[in-house]
Amino acid sequence: MPRHHSAASLNDAELQVASSVWSDYQTLKVGTQNVRTSQEILDSANQAFDAAQARYAKGVTGILEVITTQTALANAEQQQISALAGWQNARIQLASSLGSLDLRSLYPTL
Repeated sequence: MPRHHSAASLNDAELQVASSVWSDYQTLKVGTQNVRTSQEILDSANQAFDAAQARYAKGVTGILEVITTQTALANAEQQQISALAGWQNARIQLASSLGSLDLRSLYPTL
């Protein structure tokens, strides 16, 4: 194989790796923002549920409001779990792209 063909193949491989790392980094950034947003939504849903329970206890509102806010809270919890899973997957993918996938660093309890 001619030397310049090898250099071109190496250059292509380097560009492909760099592109993959950049893409995985951007995915992790988006995942991090999704986790933050899901936490804000969860906090708000918790406050709404607590307020609805307090109003219900005082007889100011009916059970329907409590159930509605409880459903919103469950949905927010599910959204946060999904965001955390996506973030963790993006983190693992970036570590893999960087060639530093070490499960002990991702899960210190191992």
